[in-house]
Amino acid sequence: MEERLRASKDLLSYNTNAHAPNIAAIDLGTNSCRILVAAVDIPSLHKNYFRRKNAPDHSTRVVDSFARVVGLGEGIKQTGQLSKGAIDRTLDVLEICHNKIKYYNVSRVKAVATEACRQARNASVLIEKARALTGIGLEIVTPQEEAQLVLKGCMGVMSDDKPYGILIDIGGGSTEIIWLRLNKGKSITRGGCTVVDSMSLPYGVVTLRDTYVHDEYNAQTYDLAQQSISQSVSFFL
Repeated sequence: MEERLRASKDLLSYNTNAHAPNIAAIDLGTNSCRILVAAVDIPSLHKNYFRRKNAPDHSTRVVDSFARVVGLGEGIKQTGQLSKGAIDRTLDVLEICHNKIKYYNVSRVKAVATEACRQARNASVLIEKARALTGIGLEIVTPQEEAQLVLKGCMGVMSDDKPYGILIDIGGGSTEIIWLRLNKGKSITRGGCTVVDSMSLPYGVVTLRDTYVHDEYNAQTYDLAQQSISQSVSFFL
């Protein structure tokens, strides 16, 4: 509870005169880039811990969202680097995100980059250009951190009447798998679940395509891809 209250005070410190300051999240994936802007209702945020179990949470309200395919991971399987074209496309979209941040007077931004930037040897080039051109500070998150963000993002659609759950997030460059245990008697939105195990598979819609880009798309290719994924996930299973 103290941590949540500290978080809400941090939000207030950015704009003490705002009843509902705006915050933004940017997700730069291997295939697409997206931004979500939300207004935070500070009184509702403070009351969040005292609401009855499973009552709707109105402490945030989405005010804008935007997504575009950038193909950041294009060719990375073969070269190990982000191409100039991919970097330029991504910077163009981050400029749009920057304009939305300015337009909505956003007080806090969380911007993360995932598998493509984890794999690329020249990811720092994109990070530095993004900061210089747009002021957006991209953070390359680890697979474990990405899994935690997936978990937080899915909390609102989970059912707490089941003892266990599995979340699968299929991205452009990787797939996150999270095995959860739901704690009986606690709301899932209030720390009522425990991550039993998680893993990140190096397969997504882009990396899988690039792996078999020179092969004919038929049943044999499909079986080969399926076997590769099955072998990767067998230890987790």
